[in-house]
Amino acid sequence: MLFGQYDTDVILEYTACMQFADTDNKELMYDEVKMILSMDIEADDDIVFVKILNLKHDIDSRFGQRSAPVRDGMDLTENEYREFLSTYGFAMNWVKKWMNDVYLRNGILFPWGMDEFYTSVYFQEQSMHIMLEVEDDAEKFLDEEFLDEEYY
Repeated sequence: MLFGQYDTDVILEYTACMQFADTDNKELMYDEVKMILSMDIEADDDIVFVKILNLKHDIDSRFGQRSAPVRDGMDLTENEYREFLSTYGFAMNWVKKWMNDVYLRNGILFPWGMDEFYTSVYFQEQSMHIMLEVEDDAEKFLDEEFLDEEYY
C-alpha cells in the first residue's frame, strides 16, 4: 500500500484469487491475478468520499504475463486464457465504474456521527493523516451517553 505518491492518495497492490467449479464442485480453474487499485480520498463532515481511479491487472514487465492459470482443469489454450484475462479486465472496469457511480457516489459515513467530533483525512508523500477534532465540552456528551453512574 502506498500513500500520497504518483499524484494519487492511495495505491493498493493485491492478488485476486479466483476459483471456478462445475455443479459437482469439480475445480475447473484456479488463478491468481496481480491487481492494482488506485483511489483519491477526501473526508468532509464525517463522510469519506472515495473515487477509484484505476482497477486493473498489474502486469510486471520483468516477468511478463503468464500464459496459463495456476491450475487448469479445462485445458485452456494460451489464446483462450488471454481472452479470459481480457474479459476479466473489462469486468474490473465495469466494477470500478459501478463502485464510483452507485456505491461511493454519496460517500461513506464514518462509524461515528457525533457533532462533537469532526474527522478529516490528509495525504502527504508516503503518509495518510486522519485528523479527529474534538469540540469544546465533548466530554459532557461522552459522560451522558456512555458512562454508567455506577462507575463513579
